[in-house]
Amino acid sequence: MTYSLYSQKGLLSFCLSISSFTLFAQQTSYFMDKTTQRLSLNPAFRPATGYVSVPGLGSLSANFHSNALTFDNVIYPAGPGEELVTFLHPDIPATGFLNQLKPNNRINADVTMNLLSVGFFARKSFWTIDVNLRNGMDANIPKGLLEAAKTGMTDPGGTLYNAGGLSLNGSSYLEGGIGYSYPVSEKVTLGARFKMLLGIANVDGYFHDFSIEMTQDKWIVQAEGELNASMKGASPELKKDETTGEDYINGFDIDSPGFGGYGGAMDLGISYKPNERLTFSASALDLGYISWNKEATTTAVSSGEFLYDGFNLNFDDDEDVPSVGNQLDEMGDDFMRLFHFKESAKKKRTTKLRSTVNLAAEYAILRNRLSFGLLSSTRFNVPETFTELTASVNYRPTGWLAATISYSMLHSDFKTAGAALNFSPGWINFFIASDYMLTKVNPQYIPLSQPSANIQFGISIPLAGNKEQ
Repeated sequence: MTYSLYSQKGLLSFCLSISSFTLFAQQTSYFMDKTTQRLSLNPAFRPATGYVSVPGLGSLSANFHSNALTFDNVIYPAGPGEELVTFLHPDIPATGFLNQLKPNNRINADVTMNLLSVGFFARKSFWTIDVNLRNGMDANIPKGLLEAAKTGMTDPGGTLYNAGGLSLNGSSYLEGGIGYSYPVSEKVTLGARFKMLLGIANVDGYFHDFSIEMTQDKWIVQAEGELNASMKGASPELKKDETTGEDYINGFDIDSPGFGGYGGAMDLGISYKPNERLTFSASALDLGYISWNKEATTTAVSSGEFLYDGFNLNFDDDEDVPSVGNQLDEMGDDFMRLFHFKESAKKKRTTKLRSTVNLAAEYAILRNRLSFGLLSSTRFNVPETFTELTASVNYRPTGWLAATISYSMLHSDFKTAGAALNFSPGWINFFIASDYMLTKVNPQYIPLSQPSANIQFGISIPLAGNKEQ
């Protein structure tokens, strides 16, 4: 089976279309003591009862973030009541689009699916066993690349655009973990989770130098970068560069995929309760690596210059405007044709996980029916670290119902209110949460103006509680 590196929905169009979302995994649920999902945020936490998740539905979370790009500054209506078009349409003013960009426009995304999870008490100890499928992506798109696509040649003598720093990092792996927590005293509980990782795929590409020189008769691309891609059964397909005569990677042929890397990681957590009302907690998550096999890895470099015939996304006034999906596909194809990577010697490689550090405090009143929480969550992403500070109010009117509202402050603009609901009668535990409530969406429920949004839900079956308490 062959997968084109440059035509699978367009890598850049994929990045742009999901850029309305965020990267963090549910700060809102951190203080909801009846949810099983919060155990993934701190392994020292212990639910009221054991549990077994509904296979495939124990926890599903999707988290995305962009520091600048949103749906409504990439997709525009061509006119009142007219079809939607991308920012490349000639009727969309260049200044309006470009003024919204930052020098480096970052996109982060991750999706985690819990395939199986069980938690149970053994005297004072609490054990968990879980299997998760995890996928993550981080990208940086310099303003110069989007500016070149939108404005083209602005000077008759030639125009030069700089897109150095362009990068993409993505991974997919299966995670199996065993967790343990134990109250070492009446005030302190410690927890740890040890995880075995099976790598499915990883890609890491970075350009430290990338420039596009536009003249009246040709475009010259100067690129200096490296690409590392790891996936069992993937072999590169080559295509000849018409200007240099050299072969470059045009896609990958996938034959008998499987696990191309192996690794390990751990989560560590602590909870300290100096009195009945106040609780401090901290955790460090995903401390680990995946080592990718040499045979499953393709290493390539882009060094030198080549000619490029320009962006080919056309809008013909005499014909119907193509659908937004088709426009994004074509735009992605055009962008990806800018990159000519030449295969080099294979090598074994090791990649680090995206680690997270959580620091939190909670103060409870009314016999723990109402509490106030503050959580700092720092995610060590590629290419930069990202921190969010979230305050929440947590209401527990009964033993089977809990609700939380939250506000995330550092990336706010009054668009980062979140909410969570946990419904837990004796026979089921259902949870749903979002750190960034959707205030304005299109008919496909894609957020229009928010740079951040996420959602998580899960279903589990309660088991026996802790008989030692």
